[in-house]
Amino acid sequence: MDREDRRSREAVIRTWQRLEARGLDGAGVADVSLRHGAGLLITPATPAPGQAAANDVVQLDWEGCFAAGRRPSTAWRLHRDLLAARPDIAAVIRCESPFATALACHGRSIPAFHERVLSAGGTTIACASHAAGGTPELSSHTLAALDGTRACLVAQHGLVALGVTLDDTFTTALRVEGLAQTYLLALGLGEPPLLSAEELDAARERLLRMAEGMDPEP
Repeated sequence: MDREDRRSREAVIRTWQRLEARGLDGAGVADVSLRHGAGLLITPATPAPGQAAANDVVQLDWEGCFAAGRRPSTAWRLHRDLLAARPDIAAVIRCESPFATALACHGRSIPAFHERVLSAGGTTIACASHAAGGTPELSSHTLAALDGTRACLVAQHGLVALGVTLDDTFTTALRVEGLAQTYLLALGLGEPPLLSAEELDAARERLLRMAEGMDPEP
């Protein structure tokens, strides 16, 4: 294992441990992958995040093959298929964070009730149709729900987030979980009003200006 390979593996483990520390793994269900070499690195089936080390991270090729004696996360196919289909991203997080998973269990998307839905790259955080875990159907449904965005819910599963780096993928997962929590609280008062297309366009422009260090209003 060379220095670059070790750094990438350690980064995967750190991100996995951050998910656990922030409670984004629900009942201990989360996995992380990173585009690497002629394939991807992915968290192992065992041990748990707190006991895992760089050597436990599994290297997969694009055919899903891995070294004997290693067991990748059972969600490896989803990670492999997302990375193969989305050349614009390099990292994937799948987790059963509590609030996002609660919505996913009802097959509910997160609509444009708050401008922070834009943080995932679209105007809605869609919920993918249900399919059994580890199947090509689950990958297909998840890709359809993502539709160029960086996050979606998956019915009866949880949350999937994509990113260019592990850090921004983690940030997206954290933001979507926060949105899911706020949306669930808002639903306690009834369906919240939604932002119009014009309001979302204005919010997007304002956020872009702020990201570039300019005043939010032209």
